[in-house]
Amino acid sequence: KGILVPFEFNKEQALMLEFNDGKVRFHDDEGLLTYDPVSVTALGTSGGYLQITSATLGASVGGSVELAGFSDVSGLSYLVGVITAKVGNVYTLNLAYSGSTTLTGTETASLIYEIAHPYTIESDLLKVRYAQLVDLVYLWNGGRIRSLCRYGVYDWRFAEVKTLDGPFMPEDDTGTTFSVSATGNAATTSTGTASADTTYAGSSPNY
Repeated sequence: KGILVPFEFNKEQALMLEFNDGKVRFHDDEGLLTYDPVSVTALGTSGGYLQITSATLGASVGGSVELAGFSDVSGLSYLVGVITAKVGNVYTLNLAYSGSTTLTGTETASLIYEIAHPYTIESDLLKVRYAQLVDLVYLWNGGRIRSLCRYGVYDWRFAEVKTLDGPFMPEDDTGTTFSVSATGNAATTSTGTASADTTYAGSSPNY
């Protein structure tokens, strides 16, 4: 499971941020944010999974690619695959395939721009709340506050937010009081009662 976080810098620059499977991907009105498409020069299979050959893709194992320009019969256009193996210019994707390996010359693959996000546990990710300010998205799930900042089209970075003061839990208005036992310069004892709030169940905030 994942979450979608909207990012709207202005009317011309709006994105949807997809947090899923350990990575963040970026969608605009044209689809996934990718690098320029490159030609696929051969198609094959290995162990029932799709293999593509491209001398200019320049991707690594673990990266994701979007396919386009394939015949309708193949059903491969606009599928996204994760690279599970690479030998030279041959990439194996996690896409099961048993169709034709004949190419027409219009087939391309585009490396998807994606970055790792810090929410490695699904339950932590699903609790994330967010707020945007210009090029920053603030993220909070009950623990540390983080930011995701856009430095450029292909340059987004996470950082921990160091708070100067607060945030605080609600002020105690139950009538708890303290009384001083003496006056002057050497008042040594103060008495009173206070209760601890034990409802917090998240990780320790970095305040």
